[in-house]
Amino acid sequence: MRACVALVCFWLSGALLLQNWGFVESHSFTDAWTIAVSATVYLVDFETEELTIQGRNMLAGLRLLGPVACLLVALALRGRVKR
Repeated sequence: MRACVALVCFWLSGALLLQNWGFVESHSFTDAWTIAVSATVYLVDFETEELTIQGRNMLAGLRLLGPVACLLVALALRGRVKR
């Protein structure tokens, strides 16, 4: 359960950072949330022209750390099911 909460907090923090400093123009939180979640789990690839340099760096961080967070959730669920 804690791993799932940590993953959601990871997505929320990524979305908030993208919303505040990641876009060239103002975007809604749902747009930032969609980009943060899809970058974490590699659902879709989107154009990075509308992102600032900080936004591209945040996106790279989400793409690197996202699979690690998903793996930790999977390991936590596996440990809970095995009991």
